[in-house]
Amino acid sequence: MNRDSRARSPSLTPGAPAAADKKRLRERFRAETRDAILGAAEVALAEHGARGARMEVIAQRAGIAVGTLYNYFADRQELIEALFDVRRRELVGALDRALAQAEAQPFEARLTAFFAAGLGHFQAHRAFIALAVHEELRAGPGRWPMLLEVRARAERLIDAGLAAGLLRPEDRATYPHVLIGLLRGLIDTALEADQPGLPRAALAAAVRCFLQGARRAA
Repeated sequence: MNRDSRARSPSLTPGAPAAADKKRLRERFRAETRDAILGAAEVALAEHGARGARMEVIAQRAGIAVGTLYNYFADRQELIEALFDVRRRELVGALDRALAQAEAQPFEARLTAFFAAGLGHFQAHRAFIALAVHEELRAGPGRWPMLLEVRARAERLIDAGLAAGLLRPEDRATYPHVLIGLLRGLIDTALEADQPGLPRAALAAAVRCFLQGARRAA
């Protein structure tokens, strides 16, 4: 490489590293601002409900101008859907990690991991999940894909129980709904108790109810 070609090389051009650093800094700042907006939207939704969390309220909570908020999200619906998408992906990731870690364990332990992961996500986003459970999800799983994602994990867990010969195959279609219903019940119980989590006995009761039913042992 001669002197002229080195002078024209982008990597050796004066100011090129500084420009790249500035671009990374801008991208990082934009990502952090977006996260702050989503966090503010979650708090605003929890405090004011789905209808009361206006863009002005969210901007004030995030500490930015309303115009800046619109630079990130076209309208309130887009913002709310982005928040649901982030929380959905976090929940799915938590379920996947928990089930993967418990894959070699007995089926009962895998059921416990499923319930514990769902409750753990609830504990991290208590007020928002409460709103999702009691308001937004009334629109049905076709509107918000969170339930569909959870159901897919429940179905794979059920398939493992069937493969181990622990579940009746004729009732396979019902089992995922029962699992989700039990998880929903655990979340409702935690909401009513107004406490950050549930004792281990509550998880054990959900697992026992799924595997053994509600009938008292003879």
